[in-house]
Amino acid sequence: MPTKLFSIGKKYRREQKLDKTHLYESYVASIVVMAEDITLEDGVELTRSILSEICLKNAKFELKKATSKYYAPKMEMEVFTKSGNQWIEVGDIGLYSPVSLAQYDICYPVFNAGLGVERIAMLLHGITDIRKVTYPQFYAEWKLSDTEIAKMVMIDIETQSKISRRIREAIKLTALKNVNELSPCEFLAYEGKILEKTVKVYIYETDSGVELLGPAALNHIYVYNGNILGIPEKGMDHQPFVRETRERGVSVGFSYLDATSSLAAAKIEEGIKLGLKEVKIRVKIAKQPSDINIKINNVARRYITGKRTKIDIARPIFIGVRAEIN
Repeated sequence: MPTKLFSIGKKYRREQKLDKTHLYESYVASIVVMAEDITLEDGVELTRSILSEICLKNAKFELKKATSKYYAPKMEMEVFTKSGNQWIEVGDIGLYSPVSLAQYDICYPVFNAGLGVERIAMLLHGITDIRKVTYPQFYAEWKLSDTEIAKMVMIDIETQSKISRRIREAIKLTALKNVNELSPCEFLAYEGKILEKTVKVYIYETDSGVELLGPAALNHIYVYNGNILGIPEKGMDHQPFVRETRERGVSVGFSYLDATSSLAAAKIEEGIKLGLKEVKIRVKIAKQPSDINIKINNVARRYITGKRTKIDIARPIFIGVRAEIN
C-alpha cells in the first residue's frame, strides 16, 4: 500500500454529437490509487497536483449530481480547468463504491481519476476546438515550415558499410576533380580489394562533345515557400528566383551528386556480394526524385499537393559510374 496504477486508453461516448468540446471517441489517462485510508479530498489534491505539473494550475471540482453506479454516493466529481474566461471540463474523479469493489474481493478504498487527453492537449496549446486536435486534416489549417519539409527530404538508398562509403566519397571527389573534362572520357575513382575481389570503379561519359557531368549534377536541393527545388550552388544570379531560393530557402544538405554517388556505391557493394563481374549506373535526366535516389516523405508530398506548391527537381544530370569486379 498504496497501490498506484496508471494507463491511457480509449473511451466511447453514447452521445451522438461531435462539436468543439466533444468527441465520439477519445483517450483517457486513468489514475487509480488504493490505500487504507484515502479520501475524496486526498484525490482532489492529487488531481490538482497532476494538473499543476502540466501547467494547468487553475482547477475546480464540482460534485456530480447523478453519480455512476460504480462510484460511492456523492463521491464523484467533475474536474474543470480554465481557458480564458471559460471553465472546460477535463476529467472525472471519485471513490469507487464498496459494493462494486467487493465483487473483486477488494476491501480497501480506491480512488480513480480519468483525465481527457485531447481536452488537456487542446488547453495546453491554446486550441479552441477539440476536433482540430484529433482531426487536423479536416478541421485545422495545416502548416509545415520549410525546415520541417527539408527534414522529410532524404537520400533513399544509403551506403551501409565503410567500404561503400569509401567508394561513394571516391566517386564524388573524382567527379568534382574532373567535372569540366570533355568527353568521351573515363576516370578511375577507386581501386581495391573487397571480399577477396579486385574492384575498379570508374566515372565516365560516352557522349562526345560534352563535359563529364551534366549541367545539374552539382545542384543542391532547397525548400522555399513550401516548394522542393533543385538549385545550383553558384551562378544564375540573373534569375531572381534562383538567387532568392539560395538566400532564403532551407538546404536539405546534399546535392544530386551526393545522392547518385550513394546509389552507385550501394549498387556496387551489392554486385560484389552477388558475384557480378560488372555493375553500371547511368543517370541521365532526373524527372522525379527517385531517379536520383531521393526520397520525399509522404507527409511532405501530401502537404505540397494540398498547398499546390511543387516539387521541381527535373534537370539534366548525366552521371555515369561503372565497376569492374574480378
